[in-house]
Amino acid sequence: MPALVPAQKKSKGHDGRPIVTAAAFLADSDDEEDATAHIQAGVVMEKEDGLQAYLRIPRVAADVDLLAWWKVQSGKLPHLAKMASQFLAPPASTSGVERAFSAVGHMHGDLRKCTGESTIEHSLMAGMNT
Repeated sequence: MPALVPAQKKSKGHDGRPIVTAAAFLADSDDEEDATAHIQAGVVMEKEDGLQAYLRIPRVAADVDLLAWWKVQSGKLPHLAKMASQFLAPPASTSGVERAFSAVGHMHGDLRKCTGESTIEHSLMAGMNT
């Protein structure tokens, strides 16, 4: 026979949706997966929205300072502005280049000599932009 649990008043948040307690949230085993999927979907959706917003912006003249333009756009397109600044800004020192060569050396070691050029390039790009 199930244990009797006293009825609890359901509180609502400022937006009118019910507030879920941590115990109730964790009682359902798939809630954690649902929350993770929701967060991941939100991040992907935000990045897709940023890309769509960028594609709708009219092209600028070739003589425009791109770093200054991206600084202005950083409020609307924060993820793309960060990537653009990493791509467009000159390095302050050669340590970044040395780090990149070192990373390629680790990726293309004795055990990975047959790794393709594009695989190394993609791995390096992913590793340096995280």
